[in-house]
Amino acid sequence: MTPKPPPPPPGTTSRKVPRWVYLVLFVVVVALPFLGGLKSRTSADKEALATLVDMGAEPINRPLRDDELDMPIQTHDGKSTNLRTLMSSGDTIILHFWASWCGPCMQELPEIGKLAQALSGRRVQVVSVSHDDAWAEADAALVKTNGKAQPEPGVWLREIEGQSGDDSKMLRVRLGTMQLPETYILVDGQALVRLIASQPWSNPRLLRALERLAPAR
Repeated sequence: MTPKPPPPPPGTTSRKVPRWVYLVLFVVVVALPFLGGLKSRTSADKEALATLVDMGAEPINRPLRDDELDMPIQTHDGKSTNLRTLMSSGDTIILHFWASWCGPCMQELPEIGKLAQALSGRRVQVVSVSHDDAWAEADAALVKTNGKAQPEPGVWLREIEGQSGDDSKMLRVRLGTMQLPETYILVDGQALVRLIASQPWSNPRLLRALERLAPAR
């Protein structure tokens, strides 16, 4: 039999901490410093990011390092690009990591395709980076889930090292991603938030937040 814990010292009481106390601590420790670091953002940007955090996004709010900006990512024709090039247009980047061998990724892929369509005409690029070892694997997954190997208007890329290559040369590892799927919101050379696991991309509230971060062209 497990012994009972000793009673509290005289003059004290044992009470559960109210839930609102944890909420206040979260706002003070996480949310306020995060939003306070967005002084250069518009009020619409701040509102959108607050919504994303409220929906479970992890605040990051840091500049991308040179090694992250310049890490090569393979295009479908075998050439390479990088985040610096993709961000040179000034567009918001929704950077999504996935793989054909990841069950939740496969379930989410149709929603990623729809997200790119829903945000078309805005200053945003939905960039999906596969961690498959070859384009044939990624293409087959995209045909199965989206009807074609390179569904438009999304940007579909592949980690050159694939699944089994050198971790130090993988963009997702440099960013800190150790599981799939995972998505980052990148604006003006900064990683603002990270969304871990599958997301409800068709959720109107989430979509409105992303639209605020991606003004019309």
